Amino acid sequence: SQAGNILVIAPISKTAGVAATLTLTASNDITIGAAGDIQGFSGTGLSVTLNANGDFDGAGNISVDGSIITDSGDIVMTATGGTIFVSGPLNTSNALNGGGDVTLTADAGITINGAVTTTGDAGGAVSLIANANADEEVLVSLKNLLLF
Repeated sequence: SQAGNILVIAPISKTAGVAATLTLTASNDITIGAAGDIQGFSGTGLSVTLNANGDFDGAGNISVDGSIITDSGDIVMTATGGTIFVSGPLNTSNALNGGGDVTLTADAGITINGAVTTTGDAGGAVSLIANANADEEVLVSLKNLLLF
């Protein structure tokens, strides 16, 4: 979209092949719309990396309304100077390979209203990192977390 933003409004699917990584880097904001599901169903994993404020000039926010399902791939989101808001599910589960890791890093807050699931042979790690100046408070809110 305009002004260095990325808007995903249609599904992105990986259904075959070896493990892969999908990386989206925006100068400003990244929005995954409700119909913009990102899914990897190949048995080998699709890692997903979202980088907002990739030019480090101002703030970048990440908003995820659709689902991100990686089939053992990792999910990494970085919102430099901004916030991360997740209402859709994040799922890194794979019964044979174990769940991938989920790492969310934001300078101004993280809110998760969707489920975070990292199950399988070994569940992945979940890291929520809220960076702030020493005189600021940063909100990290988590509604639903399932680890096995």
